[in-house]
Order: sequence, then structure tokens, then C-alpha cells
Amino acid sequence: MLSLISMCLVTCSRSLWCAVGVALCTAGTPGTPRAVSLDSLLELARAISPEIRGARQRELAARLRVAPAGARPDPTIMAGVQNLPLASPGFRGDEMTMKMVGIGQRFPAAGKLARRTRAARAEADAAHAEVTVAALDVEREVRDAYYDVVAATDLMAITARRQSLLTQLLPSAEAQYAAGGGAQAELIKARLQATQLAVDGAQLAEDRRSAIARLRATLFYDARAQNDVLDGEFSWPDRILRAALGDTTATPRFTAETLDARVIDSPIPSVDSLFALATRANASLRAHESMISAATARAENAAHATRPDIDLALQYGQRDGRSDMITATVSIPLPLQRRRSQDAEAAATRADVDALESDHEAQLAALRRDLAQLASALERDRTQLAIDRTALIPQARAGVASLTASYGAGRASLSSVSDGEMTSLMYESQFVRTLADFAKSLAELERLVGAEVVQ
Repeated sequence: MLSLISMCLVTCSRSLWCAVGVALCTAGTPGTPRAVSLDSLLELARAISPEIRGARQRELAARLRVAPAGARPDPTIMAGVQNLPLASPGFRGDEMTMKMVGIGQRFPAAGKLARRTRAARAEADAAHAEVTVAALDVEREVRDAYYDVVAATDLMAITARRQSLLTQLLPSAEAQYAAGGGAQAELIKARLQATQLAVDGAQLAEDRRSAIARLRATLFYDARAQNDVLDGEFSWPDRILRAALGDTTATPRFTAETLDARVIDSPIPSVDSLFALATRANASLRAHESMISAATARAENAAHATRPDIDLALQYGQRDGRSDMITATVSIPLPLQRRRSQDAEAAATRADVDALESDHEAQLAALRRDLAQLASALERDRTQLAIDRTALIPQARAGVASLTASYGAGRASLSSVSDGEMTSLMYESQFVRTLADFAKSLAELERLVGAEVVQ
């Protein structure tokens, strides 16, 4: 039995994918489960998400407001009686009494409607950018939950494998103790560690269920539906593995032999490149810039508010027994309250524009800061993964294999073997959690940039 365990450990030490649950030394299940595609879940989320649907409807509403913003006011139709004497009402008693019909039209000041149209179109552009923002937010939620499911699955496999290997040691240890050849404390410690691994596995199973529940909530998907899209095997996307691990057939190389060195050939662009791409592709920036354009157009209208709208009216009067009459009028408002009204409104709209521009500068600064932090976190995770993959995990596995062989030959204690198992579990679990952190950080980085930054 010990030789079987040692052979299993040596085999696992030759494969990176044992560390992430891809190849297990335990017995496999018959058949291959259906793969759950992250791309298909993202496509489903984009199609059914109420957040995205609501953003699209707000964009539609904003687009429909563009045409009315540039339309002249409706004409006014008038009808009535003019100059009707109260003492002797009637249409024949006074030559000034007449029946009247007329039409009036307001003509906005030159450029006013064009600026209104520009503001409405800019608001529609902002609403269009908000659709992209909503889609990116939903996609990040799906990615985060998906990566949590994959990580929990891999951690469960690692924990189960270690617990199984440790449990297989207990019968021989109990036999040795019964024969007087082992310490009771070591046997109790190994049992406790095996039990703790079972507890950890149960907690990881709950974490996996919780992550799948988050996916269902994000996708508004009912688990009772036929052909459950979440019923299958979750795995790390190839793009994530390539970005995080690089060429797994080659030994990682570092930029220097110092503690602050990074792994070379990083697929993560520089912060300057990321920032330049984000200033072109970031949807939140596009939305904010459109809102600045809309505020600027409104401020220009407010600045020209003293240029009055003109009301024109034409009336036709019909008199019984006398000639008909035509009246034409031009009405222009007098800006007697200019300081309290037009000037104050112009100052307020200019302040709105200044505030939006300041907010935009702050948004750019925050974006650059966040990009720098995420890029640094990604490089840190890549370095940690390279060290785990090529040094810590193989050495820990080799140590467990050696201790297991020594234990079978009576040259090592059960405690040292169980401690070695727990150390190997720690490094393999660290690898999976770091890979999950890398995947989530990359998802957040690409959400901020507004585009994929690694292929």
C-alpha cells in the first residue's frame, strides 16, 4: 500500500495539472461530463440580463428625445370675438366688433434648437456608453462567480486526494501502534488532520454551491429547467492559463536575480499602454465625456438666453356689413430680470460644466491608479504561480514521497508524513487561489480598459 501511495505522489509531482485538479491520482469517474463554457454563459448573460436590458431601454428613450429637442414649438390657433360692446352686444351694432381667427408661431433664437439637439444627442451617446458599462459589469460578475466555481472544484479535488492518501496511512499506523511500534500522539494527530481535511472539503463544497448560486442569480436561470446550463464540468479558460502560466513546458525565467524580479515575457501591457487604451475604449469615460458635451451645449444656450424668442401672430377679423380686417403682431420678451434670471442660469450651467470636467480629471487619475494596482497584482500573481509551479509544489511533493518511503522502511514518523502532506496541500491550494486571484484581477482590468488586453 505504501508503495502505491509513493508511486502516486511521484506521478503527481511530474504534472502541473495535478495541482489544479485536472489530473488526479485517485480513481476517476466513468464518462466525461459536459463542459460548462464561460463564453456561452457570458453570451447568455448579455441576452437576458435585466441590467443590460434596462440600459438599452434608457438609450432608446434618449434617442427618441433627440428629434423633439430640435423641433420648433407647435403653432397656436386662435378664435374669438373682438371689441364686443357690453351695453349692446351684437355684431351689427358696432363697426369695431368682429369675429376673429388667427394663428401664431414662436421662432426660437438662432442656434437654440441646434444646441438643444446637440445636448440631446450627447445624452443619447452617454446612454449608449452606459449599455456597454452595464454589459461589462454583468460580465465581470459572471467571470468572478465562474472562477470561484473552478477554484472550489480544484481545491476540493486537491483536499480529497490528500485526505485519501493520509487516510490510507492510518490502518498500517494503527497496526504498528497496536503492536507497540508507534506513538499514540502521532496517530491521533494524523486522525485529526484527516478529519480536518474532510471538514475543509465540506466547506469548499459549500463555497462551490454558493458560487453556482451567484451564477444562477446573475443569469436569472432556474435550476429546475431542463438542460441546466450549469450542470457540467467547470474548467479554467485556456486564455487565463496562457496568461497566468505562460509556456508550462519551459522553466520560467526572471528579469533579474533579485527579490523584486518579475517573470519575463509578461502578456500584461505596461501601465502607460493600458491607460492609453482605456482612454479610447473605457465606456465610463465615453459616457462622462458625452455628459460634458451635453452640459456644454446647455451652457451655451443659457449664455445666449438674452437673445429672445420671437412670437409672430396673424389674425383675420370678419365684420357684418363692413370690410374685414387683418392684424399682424410681433412679440419679443424684455429681459428686465436678466441679472436674476438669465445671468444666474448661465453662471449655474457654466459651474455644472466645470464640475463635470473636474470629475473627469479625477476619474482619469483614479483609472490610472486602478490600472497600475491591477497590473502590479497580476505580475505578482504570475511570479507567485511560477515559483509555486516550478519550486514549491514539486519540492513539497518530492518531500512527501521521500517521507512516505522512509515511513514504509521505518525511518520516518507518521507525524512527519502527515505534516508533509499538509505542507504540500498548502502550496497546491495556494497555487489554485493565486490562479483565481489572477483571473479575477484580469477580468477587472479588462472591465476598466473596456477591451481584452491579453489573447
